[in-house]
Amino acid sequence: PLRPEPTDVKALVVGMDDMLMQSLRGDIALELELADDLCPVEVDQAQLQVALINLAVNARDAMPRGGTLTVKAENARESEDQPFDRVAISVSDTGHGMSEDVLERAFNPFFTTKEVGRGTGLGLAQVYGFAQQSGGTVEIKSEVGSGTTVTLYLPRCQLPVRAADRRAVERNGRRRPLR
Repeated sequence: PLRPEPTDVKALVVGMDDMLMQSLRGDIALELELADDLCPVEVDQAQLQVALINLAVNARDAMPRGGTLTVKAENARESEDQPFDRVAISVSDTGHGMSEDVLERAFNPFFTTKEVGRGTGLGLAQVYGFAQQSGGTVEIKSEVGSGTTVTLYLPRCQLPVRAADRRAVERNGRRRPLR
């Protein structure tokens, strides 16, 4: 079962920048594009971190010659005539992209394009399950030769984030400058 709590997405992502860098290789740059005015979301913070690491590992494998991994977060709305009702967290890579056939099966458990022993195929299934259990959705946009973007849409939380939680996460994220 998930343990959702009001979460400051920006503070959480900045606080896990070292984890993200460790899941990549030295030839992959990490860029963070995090809006200053992000709405809080109510999620299981550990599961959101696992989802982001899974996406980073998939991106790393899609960029065998290096590239850029971008994590972007911004407020979003389901339709233009509504207020911001969710937060979009996108993980993009400059890798080789996915074919239509792979895109159709990407969220299926145990589906993988990796060689035997190089992965289970559970990464995107975990991301999908996490999004659904959190009341959100996930989408993939990809084109062969042009990279992939996976976007989590998580519902906005009306509860405030505890200031102590925000300070602890922000303090952890100040260890080194980001690229």
